Amino acid sequence: MRAGTFDRSEELDCVAHIFTAYRQRWVVIPANVASWPEAAPPDDFVRALTV
Repeated sequence: MRAGTFDRSEELDCVAHIFTAYRQRWVVIPANVASWPEAAPPDDFVRALTV
């Protein structure tokens, strides 16, 4: 998702990170947010999005 895509984006919560194997080293992913080093298994990803 590109920055600035949504108005009021500060109201959004990050619920999952995918392809984390390619993130910048300075990006910290909180322990309580689902993440996968590559593509997430579809069932797991849907489950993370519907929490």
